[in-house]
Amino acid sequence: MGGTDRQKNIAILLLVGIVLAGVAMLLRFQVQKEEPPPPDYYTGPMLPKSQRMGPPGGGGAAPPPSSGQTTR
Repeated sequence: MGGTDRQKNIAILLLVGIVLAGVAMLLRFQVQKEEPPPPDYYTGPMLPKSQRMGPPGGGGAAPPPSSGQTTR
């Protein structure tokens, strides 16, 4: 009698292990799947700063011009 219970337990453990392995592989596949970038997203090589489009400095506000005088 004890042999059949042991075989049942081993079969259940094997089934649980197979199911867990399948879930792990599915999750791994989901993580590795890359989503395509948006249609107008640039995927080419990164250009050097001197050749990038836009104003120099990234388009931020320019500092006020200094006249060389200090104010107190």
